[in-house]
Amino acid sequence: MLRSLPETVASLRTTRFETWPSLTEIFLLRTAAKPKRYLRRLLKPDVGKSPAEVFDQVLQHHDGLAQLHYHVAKLLSPTGNAEEELPKGSARAALLAPDLDVVLISNAAKSAQANLARTIRRGKGTDRRSGESPRDFFVNHLLEIYRDVTGKLPGLTNNPGLRQIQGPAVQFLRLALPRFGFQAATGSTLRRRIEDFRREYKRRATLKQN
Repeated sequence: MLRSLPETVASLRTTRFETWPSLTEIFLLRTAAKPKRYLRRLLKPDVGKSPAEVFDQVLQHHDGLAQLHYHVAKLLSPTGNAEEELPKGSARAALLAPDLDVVLISNAAKSAQANLARTIRRGKGTDRRSGESPRDFFVNHLLEIYRDVTGKLPGLTNNPGLRQIQGPAVQFLRLALPRFGFQAATGSTLRRRIEDFRREYKRRATLKQN
C-alpha cells in the first residue's frame, strides 16, 4: 500500500478527478479480478486467531469488505434481498469458505463496485466541480490508508501547552506530504481535512446502517 504512493502521486498530478478513487474502490476492483488473492490477503489471520475472528474484526472498519459482504448476500438471496439474507450468515460463510466460489465473489465485487460508482461524480479539466487540489486528494488518500492500517478514524490531540495540533494522524500527514513533493499544510488545514474526513465517514456509516 505504502509502496504504491509515488504512483498515486503521479496520477493525482496529471488526472483531474472530482474525487480520487478510494481504497474501497481499489479493493473491489482488485477483488473482482483476483478474488482469492485479495480476499485471502485481507483476511489472513494473526497467530492465535481464526479466519472467522479476523473476518468479524475487519468487517467493522473496512468499507470494501462490508460492501462485498452485502453484495454476496444479495446474490445468494432468491429474491435479491440482502437485508433478509445477511442474518442467515450465508454470505459470511461464503467469504470464509476454504474452497472459495471465485465466480460468486467476483460478481459480488463487480456489483458493489458498480453500485459505488453510481454515487460518485467525476469531472475532468474545467469540469472539476470540487475545486480541490491534488494535495487535497492526496491528504484524503493518506487518511484512508491511516484508517485501514490502524482500524481507527484519524483524530486530533489538543494540547493547551502546544501551539500546534498533534496526534498520530497529524504527524503522519506532516511527514508524508513533503516527502512526496507536496507543500506542508498548516495546522488549520490539517484540522479541516481530518474533521471533514471524519464527518464523511460517519455519514456513510449511518447510511449503510439504514
